[in-house]
Amino acid sequence: MIVKNDSIIANDAKIYDGVRVIKSNIGSKCCIGQDSDILDSTMDEHAELGRRNLIRNSFIGKGSYTGTNTVIKNTAIGKYCCISWNVSNFNDCNFR
Repeated sequence: MIVKNDSIIANDAKIYDGVRVIKSNIGSKCCIGQDSDILDSTMDEHAELGRRNLIRNSFIGKGSYTGTNTVIKNTAIGKYCCISWNVSNFNDCNFR
C-alpha cells in the first residue's frame, strides 16, 4: 500500500495489496480491493471498491460499492449505490 500527500485512512479500513491512496480520505470500515488507485477522492464509511479500480476526484457515499475494473472520475456517488464491474468513463456524473 502506498499512502501519500496527507491522505487520511481510518484505522478500521481494510486495504489490500497494491493499493495507492493519494490526497484522499478513507472512512471507517471501508474496503479497497487489490491494485486499486484512489486519487483526490473521499470514501464515506462502509464504502467498498472492487479490485483494480481507479477513483479520481470523486466521492463514494456511505455503503456504496463498485465491482472489479471500474473507473470513476469527477463523480459523486450517494449512499448505498452499486456500480457494476467493468464500468468506465464516468465524467462529471452524480448518482444519488
